[in-house]
Amino acid sequence: MTYPSLANALPVVQGDRNIALSDVSNIATNASKESLQQVAGNNAYIKDYIGPNENPAEPFGDIYFPMLDYADKYVMIPKNVANQSSLGNFVGVFAMTFFWRDLMTDILPRESHGIVVVITNTCGQSFTYRIDGTHAIFLGPRDAHETKYNSYVRSSDLIDLNAFTAGLSQRTYTGLDLSNKGCQYHISIYPSTAMEDSIKNKDPITFSAVAVAIFVFTSLIFICYDYMGKYLWIREYFIDDTFVGLTFPFASLPCIPVERRQAKVMETAVHTNAIVASLFPSNVRDRLFNTADTARSTNEPSRMLEHNKTRLKTFLSSDVRQNDSSPFQSTVTSSERASGPIADLFPNCTVQFCDICG
Repeated sequence: MTYPSLANALPVVQGDRNIALSDVSNIATNASKESLQQVAGNNAYIKDYIGPNENPAEPFGDIYFPMLDYADKYVMIPKNVANQSSLGNFVGVFAMTFFWRDLMTDILPRESHGIVVVITNTCGQSFTYRIDGTHAIFLGPRDAHETKYNSYVRSSDLIDLNAFTAGLSQRTYTGLDLSNKGCQYHISIYPSTAMEDSIKNKDPITFSAVAVAIFVFTSLIFICYDYMGKYLWIREYFIDDTFVGLTFPFASLPCIPVERRQAKVMETAVHTNAIVASLFPSNVRDRLFNTADTARSTNEPSRMLEHNKTRLKTFLSSDVRQNDSSPFQSTVTSSERASGPIADLFPNCTVQFCDICG
């Protein structure tokens, strides 16, 4: 198996001092009986060197690396040398048989699925792998990609793969170059239906619907607050002691829309002010309002529910307002201490009662 490919590689590794790749050893280059027999023999040969769970029919080939006596002179191989023979004397060949799947295993994240890699060469061979996460699955010795994804292909010659990674890293290869002679390989990468299914899902639609629902719900809340003013309650009902569902009826409680309620409160306040202004002199009206403001600013509880005798006693007693030792002192608020009676006191006055006849 090795000798024909080595014979073809010797002019490259010995003469050009370059690395040579053989053709795929177990894929027929034509349909001749001799080519098919060679493939079967190579598969039987490689079977003794792989594990029991590995497929001997997967593509494998040989790589030949020239061994030169330059190790004591160069740490980095000079590039663009006019005469490669000046790098050192050819002393041997390092040959290795490898499976192409090993070049595609453990290179992508586990979440990657359905990436189809088609490899062809100038020797008339082709084969296809699908990369699912860290595994490479052999699809057959042919171009097995889905034709509907032809427009999404990314391809490159094997010797030009540096152009793929130029923008991703600053790696520098310091060894010998891969030869551009002999069997040249071309790599094409396609998506697949499995890849599309793993990426294309309903999550964007779901998230968009949830976002729209949130905005609609918020808008409805504002509309209900500003214009409806309705009260909702949730009532569970049961039939034969079995939970049936929920109902959301509008309560029949009397309610006023917020804007209307505010307008009504303002209207009531204006009417109340007008009534107070018409019934009481300005000094009495001002005392009423000042007393109410003082009680509200000190957060004191209203005394409207107290008994009339208690209110009269605490309100008119000057001793209570001025003497801290009064037994009623605990019931007097700070606003009542600060203000006297609303009415003016006239100790000396004449009251005239008269009637006009006629």
